[in-house]
Amino acid sequence: MNIVITQSVTDAATLFQDLGNLQFVADADLIHTDVSHVDAIIMRSQSRVSVEQLKDSCVRFIGTATAGDDHLPVDDLKALGIHVANAPACNAHSVADYWLSAMLSLHDSFEGKTLGLIGYGAVGQCVAQVAKALGLRVIVNDPPRLSLQLPIPFETFALPELLSQADIISLHVPLVSTGPWPTRKLIQETVLTHLKPGAVWINTARGEVCDAKALTLAKAKGLISHLIVDVWPREPFIDNALWQAATIATPHIAGHAYSAKWQGTWQIYQCLLQYLGKPLEKSREALLPPGLQMKLMAAQMPCSEQEGLWHYVRQVYDVTKDHQTMQSWLALSPDKQPVNFTAYRSHYPWRSELRFAVLDKTQLTPWQHEVFLSLGSTIV
Repeated sequence: MNIVITQSVTDAATLFQDLGNLQFVADADLIHTDVSHVDAIIMRSQSRVSVEQLKDSCVRFIGTATAGDDHLPVDDLKALGIHVANAPACNAHSVADYWLSAMLSLHDSFEGKTLGLIGYGAVGQCVAQVAKALGLRVIVNDPPRLSLQLPIPFETFALPELLSQADIISLHVPLVSTGPWPTRKLIQETVLTHLKPGAVWINTARGEVCDAKALTLAKAKGLISHLIVDVWPREPFIDNALWQAATIATPHIAGHAYSAKWQGTWQIYQCLLQYLGKPLEKSREALLPPGLQMKLMAAQMPCSEQEGLWHYVRQVYDVTKDHQTMQSWLALSPDKQPVNFTAYRSHYPWRSELRFAVLDKTQLTPWQHEVFLSLGSTIV
């Protein structure tokens, strides 16, 4: 079996080496690679394929080691008889870590606040757990989930009502262009008029869900107090006005913890085995990369329990470092912005997840204890 794998797929050689001949290509080069005698392609969202490239090939399986698959022409690929697989929820914990780090970096009180979740899939559910532990009231807008009668253990509202009640709005929807519940340009200027003034807005979903100009205008009017942007329309290009309006701006890395990317690879490995009708003989626990578990230390100086929580969290992930890095290369090399955006994502610094953190229970307040339990951390 001949398998082409893009270089950004984490730990691919370890997992796929027993399935055939592996050919590694640069992410940007996949679209130009001759796949006429290739059986399977393993990739991430930085890469692209085309129908023209694949129509006369031997490719029958394409796996993207990412939660979403909107970078692929899925319907066209299926029409060619190609099985397409993605890795749902692989980055859910990583995005929840990003969300918590971003919220704590603002140094705002959570007391009496309401979080409005737009989307209650795997990521939204992880964020909701953490928010509940923080003491936030959680409300949800997810019409597709309601239409399928899937459970949502929180109050649900239509989008205008949710925006009018929420102090923090967090987006966790896929990018959908057709059907009864499209999300492309879901958030436009008319929608944002319903915002509770001074809201915190965070988007870790897809940039095309929001109208960038409308968000920038809402920030200028004071409808949004803090704008946290990880995803952008027209990536790898950055909307300059949106970047300047953002309190925190990062280059689509919320789900880029090493363990999240590894989990994506693992899920695609399982999908390919299932497609081939082969049994799973490898152990996930045995193959997990070393160094994920981290012992966190309490703050040495007296501080509030919220500042103490921030001290713990930033030992695993400090979102302000990614923000500062992006600020520096946007300011110094604006002409190289798309190249730097792609390069940073492809060579993103190693980071773990808070679910692998180990903490001393005697050093935690009851509130901190609940937060780390919601994150899946180990408390001893």
